[in-house]
Amino acid sequence: MNAALNVLLLEDNPVDYRLLQEELREAGAADLRLTRAEGLAEALACLEGQHFDVVLTDLSVPDSFGIATVEAILGRASETPVVVLTGSENDQTGLAAVHLGAQDYLVKGETGGELLLRSLLYAIERKQAELSFKQSSEQLAERAKKQLGRYNDALQLETVERYRIEAALRESERRFLATFEQSAVGMAHVGTDGRFLRVNHRLCQMLGYSDDELQSLDLPEIVHPEDAELDQPQKKRLLNGAIRDYAQERRLKRKDGVFQRFRETVSLVRNERGEPRYFVAVFEDHGHIPNRRPGDGDDPERQLAECRRELEAVNGELEALSYSVSHDLRAPLRAVSGFSRILSRDYAGQLPAEARQYLDLVSDGAVRLDQLIRDLLSYSRLGRQPLHRQPVDLCRMVAECMHHVLLAYEGRQVEFQPEDLPSWPADPALLREVFLALLDNAVKFTAGRDPVRIQVGADIVGGQLQVHVRDNGIGFDMHYAHKLFGVFQRLHRADEYPGTGIGLAVAQRIVQRHGGRIWAESAPDQGATFFFTLPAGGDEVAPATLSG
Repeated sequence: MNAALNVLLLEDNPVDYRLLQEELREAGAADLRLTRAEGLAEALACLEGQHFDVVLTDLSVPDSFGIATVEAILGRASETPVVVLTGSENDQTGLAAVHLGAQDYLVKGETGGELLLRSLLYAIERKQAELSFKQSSEQLAERAKKQLGRYNDALQLETVERYRIEAALRESERRFLATFEQSAVGMAHVGTDGRFLRVNHRLCQMLGYSDDELQSLDLPEIVHPEDAELDQPQKKRLLNGAIRDYAQERRLKRKDGVFQRFRETVSLVRNERGEPRYFVAVFEDHGHIPNRRPGDGDDPERQLAECRRELEAVNGELEALSYSVSHDLRAPLRAVSGFSRILSRDYAGQLPAEARQYLDLVSDGAVRLDQLIRDLLSYSRLGRQPLHRQPVDLCRMVAECMHHVLLAYEGRQVEFQPEDLPSWPADPALLREVFLALLDNAVKFTAGRDPVRIQVGADIVGGQLQVHVRDNGIGFDMHYAHKLFGVFQRLHRADEYPGTGIGLAVAQRIVQRHGGRIWAESAPDQGATFFFTLPAGGDEVAPATLSG
């Protein structure tokens, strides 16, 4: 870039200001005059007395927030192009700013210097084109409009592509859920062992059960004894791949004890390796089954086929997204981390102290982001991972987990007080992750206590095992307890207590998969106690019903 670029930056964070300045200069903006305003009032005063080529503004500053910031700037300097730089990934806010009059919006942390500089230059060009359009004849206006459209198309391709896969996935999930929940017939996902994994509202109405009551049952429990073996030959053919679906009539027991005849259409959902995952069953009240002709629009086989196509599309897109995150997103992170190490190792002596500090920040940031991606992938796979219950020696598992946790806290002295815990049926690999998360949480938030006390115990409550992990750490305000088990939800600053903010979310999802629940009780500076329950041999909860 040869011409000087005079930019007004509305940004109250000095770190973000320094990074933007360096990124623009590295991208070729050598003759850059960057004027920083820390608040909206200061920015408006600058616009009153000076000319700027472009305004680059954050949406959240001490004296203004959101779209109102853009509206005030445009009101003061309507002929100056505005580019929004926001820390939020909510594209609706950015699109609203563009609709109001901003030339573009970019997301902090996802915009390199070259893209930022190109966006500023494009913004200036587009603003000039708009002003020319207002002053020119209809013929010139039409030509300017086409040129501006090409600029907008090019920029939108760059900014929108990042969200295309996620948006398509959300839409597919929405369509599938709407088809399932709003269907006029009863529908259920049934495990290959006969357990109800998910049921829709219509099926609950037909059988007289609530959603929770029906999901606590196995389908064979409510089938009339004389009809129990009717579908075995067809089910074997379906599992072997000889047929895509089958239909039959069976009597099912309602909650009031009365057996009622239903028409049942069954198909099978398989995973990406072709292995059976669960059945999709469609139920119609025999008394309300109309005479059907081939091609009728309300044919249950047609509805079943549509549901199957929707489900296969969602599953395929989920697998594609998981692969894309694991393969495509982590590859550049490995490059950043690897080349940072090479620079530190081979050229540290040639770099000034400030540059070495920047390099350490880059390397640490890449490592943290890679850990976040790994944690997110693990969290997403929990919904698809099969559950293998077997008796687990909880005393031994808790001792091993505590030993593993303390390896990461070298030098910490902990008074560990485990009670005599029973053996209990659970998935050992998944349950180990629950104890690791809770014990790591207890050790982390007892930093600075002397002595540190951590207790683990269990009681049988209502036929379920209720486990507790208690510490004498800093505790928390129960007003914020609802945030504990959310992904990336934190009650304390990351620089005080490090972590990715996903451990408790993983613990909750595993406990729910076992059919239990998890919660916490605490008060500030009075320690915390985390509880979770495990049924004696309960059903696995379908992934689609899990919170988080």
